[in-house]
Amino acid sequence: MSRLDEETRREAIYRALQRQGEARGSDLARQFGVSAVTIRKDLSALERRGVLIRVHGGARRTATRDEGSFSFRLADAAPQKRDIARRAARLVHAGDTIALDSSSSAHHLAEALIHLRDLVVVTNALPAASLLLDRSDATVVLVGGPLRRSSRATMAGLDDICFDRRVDIGFFGAHSVSAEQGAGEISADEARSKQALVKLCDRIVLLADASKMHGDSPHHWCQPTGVRRLVTDAGIPPDEVDRWRALGVTVDIPQPPSSRTTP
Repeated sequence: MSRLDEETRREAIYRALQRQGEARGSDLARQFGVSAVTIRKDLSALERRGVLIRVHGGARRTATRDEGSFSFRLADAAPQKRDIARRAARLVHAGDTIALDSSSSAHHLAEALIHLRDLVVVTNALPAASLLLDRSDATVVLVGGPLRRSSRATMAGLDDICFDRRVDIGFFGAHSVSAEQGAGEISADEARSKQALVKLCDRIVLLADASKMHGDSPHHWCQPTGVRRLVTDAGIPPDEVDRWRALGVTVDIPQPPSSRTTP
């Protein structure tokens, strides 16, 4: 495979271990076209993140899971996320007050909103805040709290948000989404931060591609009944669509191209 930069390679190694359970260092070196010394450094860095254990000759995954760096998540399933963002952007109008979390899906939405005038955007995401400051006329409210490096966002609690207006609509990504358990995260800090933003919002919209349709997250931050709309892709299982709709949630999925009729 082509040579990857260090961060992308390490994320790819992590994902491979999540799928396979374990891997030999020599196989990883051959797969990524780097030296054994480089792979050992990569495995050591990932071990410090707590997402693998180094063993003789390679590594194996741990029970600890990691959502990955922001740049990796932004590139992961990017076409689906951009289409989700395009459809979610139709819900926003000039002059609205909205909230965006630190998810990659919400960042794609921020990119789709830069043309709208007079938005007020409440967010804990540094990349989205910078994007909107540089490329739109939106009023950006960056909520406080300590910074989390991997998500490039503030970990805001209720006491950190100084905003005295209601938010019309909040847009949130998630590590997992299910009609039984709602929306969840791997990180407790991420979950608390999302909960704080949710409390400001009149309506909650989840942005989630089909790979997120599971309940496999330890920290749930929004109950299914608190969601107004789920914007997803065509890969969502039909039975999951039915479960969400049974709760009164609008499920927005891409419409298939209309079939052409032959004359």
